[in-house]
Amino acid sequence: MVNDAMGPLDFLLEDLKVKYAAQEAERAFLRLYDDQDLSQMFAVLHERLNRHFESINDRARSTHHYWAESSRDFIALIHELNQDLQGLRRAGIRIALDDRYTQAIKRCDPWLSSSCGSTIPDDFEQIMVVKYEPVFIRPRMTTSLKKRQPAVSLKMEGQGSYAIVYSYVDPDYGIRFAIKRAKRGIEERDLLRFKREFEVMKAACGWRARAPGRRCRCRPEQQDQP
Repeated sequence: MVNDAMGPLDFLLEDLKVKYAAQEAERAFLRLYDDQDLSQMFAVLHERLNRHFESINDRARSTHHYWAESSRDFIALIHELNQDLQGLRRAGIRIALDDRYTQAIKRCDPWLSSSCGSTIPDDFEQIMVVKYEPVFIRPRMTTSLKKRQPAVSLKMEGQGSYAIVYSYVDPDYGIRFAIKRAKRGIEERDLLRFKREFEVMKAACGWRARAPGRRCRCRPEQQDQP
């Protein structure tokens, strides 16, 4: 009997939980995630990506040849990753993959081959392997306005190495504003950079806001929640 209380998103999350529950993940990766629905998925994929990146870095320093079986496994992993993230996106859940890993996958994709192994380019730049911070982020997709309830919905616009940018339409003004949120677990130097950037933007916005007909609003948020 179909559970009438469950919708497509519930079924998708249930299938992903079952799928990734059958795959083991080391505690070193599980401790990085505290998402009620997707922690196991994030940890499994993070660990598998790291395993490939570390192997590729090693082979790039030696033979420049990535084994055939490993190449096929990495190709399958990239396909699985894209398929699952796209499924979540269609269901309304936007998962952000750390830009360092997004770029690493893009750099590997052109030379990966499913037969006879893969030739790593001579000028291949070593991949930065992230071990102590999450690379999958499930952004909080609402924000609260001081004079309005309930919270308004956010649209993710893009991300960099230490922050994610969102936009929302202010229901009072009908104008689109931006919010930049620092990622969880960023280094102190990046957090200081984030704060300095905000002060510069705040000063610039204050100058523009004094011009007739101009409205401007800066919204920094220092932590994004998974």
